[in-house]
Amino acid sequence: MQKFKTSFDGFLNWLREPLHLLIILLTLLPLYVVVVYISNYARPVPVNDQWLQSLEVASAVQNGNFSFNLITREYYGHRLIFTNAIIAFLAETTSWNVMIEIYIMLMLAVLRFVVIVMIFRTCAPQLTAVVLIPFSLLIFSAYHYLVWLSGIYSVWHFASLFSMGVVLILMVYPVGWRALTGAAFLAFCATFSMGAGTVTFPILTITLWMFGYRHWKYYAFWIALMVFALGLYYSGSSITVGEESSTQSFSGVGFEHLDVMPRFMLAFIGNPFTFDLDMDLPVDIGRIGIVLFVVNIAYLWWRQRDWKLIAPWMTLAGFASSIALSVFLTRYIETRFIYAIEQRYATVSTGFWLAYVAVLVLTLREIQQRKERFFPGILMPLNVVFAVLLVALYLQANIWNWQVTARRYDHAVGYDFAEYNEETCIRDFPLYRNTTCKERFASAIGTATDETIYQLAVYHLTIFDREKPHFVLPDSYHKGSPIVIDSPSRWLNAYVREWMLDGVDEENLFHIAPPVESIPIDDLRNPLTPVFDNWNESTFETLAAVTENAEQVWYIYTPETESHKADVTAFFENRGYVALYIPISDERYQDSRFVVMRYLLAPEETEDLFRFGESNGENITLQAVSLAGENRVSPCETITVQSWWKAYDAPDQNYSATLILVNSDGKQINQKDGGLAGIEMLIWVPDLLYSDERDITVPCDAPPGDYILQFGIYDFTTLESLSVTDSAGENIGTRAPVMTITVADSE
Repeated sequence: MQKFKTSFDGFLNWLREPLHLLIILLTLLPLYVVVVYISNYARPVPVNDQWLQSLEVASAVQNGNFSFNLITREYYGHRLIFTNAIIAFLAETTSWNVMIEIYIMLMLAVLRFVVIVMIFRTCAPQLTAVVLIPFSLLIFSAYHYLVWLSGIYSVWHFASLFSMGVVLILMVYPVGWRALTGAAFLAFCATFSMGAGTVTFPILTITLWMFGYRHWKYYAFWIALMVFALGLYYSGSSITVGEESSTQSFSGVGFEHLDVMPRFMLAFIGNPFTFDLDMDLPVDIGRIGIVLFVVNIAYLWWRQRDWKLIAPWMTLAGFASSIALSVFLTRYIETRFIYAIEQRYATVSTGFWLAYVAVLVLTLREIQQRKERFFPGILMPLNVVFAVLLVALYLQANIWNWQVTARRYDHAVGYDFAEYNEETCIRDFPLYRNTTCKERFASAIGTATDETIYQLAVYHLTIFDREKPHFVLPDSYHKGSPIVIDSPSRWLNAYVREWMLDGVDEENLFHIAPPVESIPIDDLRNPLTPVFDNWNESTFETLAAVTENAEQVWYIYTPETESHKADVTAFFENRGYVALYIPISDERYQDSRFVVMRYLLAPEETEDLFRFGESNGENITLQAVSLAGENRVSPCETITVQSWWKAYDAPDQNYSATLILVNSDGKQINQKDGGLAGIEMLIWVPDLLYSDERDITVPCDAPPGDYILQFGIYDFTTLESLSVTDSAGENIGTRAPVMTITVADSE
């Protein structure tokens, strides 16, 4: 504790120097720029490869099928143990808040910066202030693009951080088993961070000697652990050797184009300083950088003869070069040289340039102290000129990336006025199946399929965790009534169940949807059952058994499955049901691409009980009326009246209906008004039965006795009521007495 306090006090004293404080502020500036970049362009939805392995891990946590194998298994040749562990943790605690995942990734980058500064400080503590700004610029470069916008790319930070940690341990601690064991542990972690981490053990095998590990026992221990780690990593691997890579698998190690390899690796190294997808500039930058790095290293060795001074920088440069080689062997195909300058790979290339900056500073100090002329004297201006060029190219690359990102995301920083973005596209996709938005935002969510979007919604992950489930059927739905869901995807059926039919038991659902294309749905905690691939004789037989004796059946279909509607309607009409289209009134879903039909079992007998509007030129009739429950009711009780109507001619306008409760003296004590049958009368089809269902409450102070329910129809614009004629053809006024109920004594 005392040592920490002493170090902290020393840091505070160091900060009191105005120049040092300015250096710290400038060092923090690139980090602030990245935070601004993230806050403007990162979206709370999966991006890029997160729609694949990451979504599978998060879904497994949500459906209860998570296992350790999901964290360790291979993904396109990678084992992403630490990234997958973060996803699993966030899925369990935050329903996979991907923004938290991004900021965890940013913290890993901060740790990388701290570690590389500590490594340099071990070599030259008096020069640490000189490297803070360039180290910060390299690590917190906005040019890395998706690395800052998609949490899955934390893999690069993990691999780099663990590799740097190995170097730091070997630098700080004296040669011995304790340090070597700690280094081996971090190398093991780097190996299982991602495929690129597998180079850690081999590179350290070469540079361990420089760090002072020269006893054969050290090497035997290290090589044994390397064989074990790599053997475990590649155990059961799908990676093939000698086969050309493909854009689908990326799991073949090919040797067909070795003539291109030097240029590819040079471009890979020069990647952080290119722009506009220039293929030649990064090759030249990489070539000059490597030459100067080698010359500087040789000069330092010539003057210092200290292997430990150059060991960390040769190791970091070796990591970057080895990963460049592995990317070439596993990713390169003739038409994809651009993989050399993928912006996400710039995070790896940065390792080389961190080493270059460190060696450059050490070299310039050495030249200045010795005041040498001739060759060393020429080396200084060459390094300075190249460093100035790199600064200019760095700024150009970052500005270009900001501009390109603004075009990709349809807005400049601080001006997100886009009507539609990635978040709204994903959130609303199950409602409208708008493939145009997926194409529009392909650079970010192009790997999202219809099924993966539905899966994200069904498991309430990311943005869907903030949504509320709805029940879109009207009040006329009777709890327990069968609902048939007919959609182009089983995952979409699950979406309808989760988000549009909140509170409905699976036992009341009947699913029609084709088999899934790629993502199994059998692992749902509450599986879809019964579920059929399509409509056929067996399907209708099962549906007949499921809906037997049901008073009403609801059918939810989509425009993609509208061709099934005629057969389904014919099936129910042949069984005595009347079909009616029911508009969705729920604000969230009323404009969505879902259609609701209700099939109501018609009464066995209908007749013209009352005729409305005959004197007004209308021909609307009440065909049947019934009460849900007993005719004997209690005060405060709400009763449901179901009535059946028919228009022999299309009505001239949209009328409203009123249900009135009157006492024995003819005094009105309650009333329920509204459109008839839930559908505008102007579009009624002549001779078709329509069902109306409405509730009316018996007043709590209603005395015991008989009460009469009356129906009336009126023009809601003028409040003029239609005349009523009874079955004998006699005009009885403007109200039709349809039923008598008895209010029992409340005691």
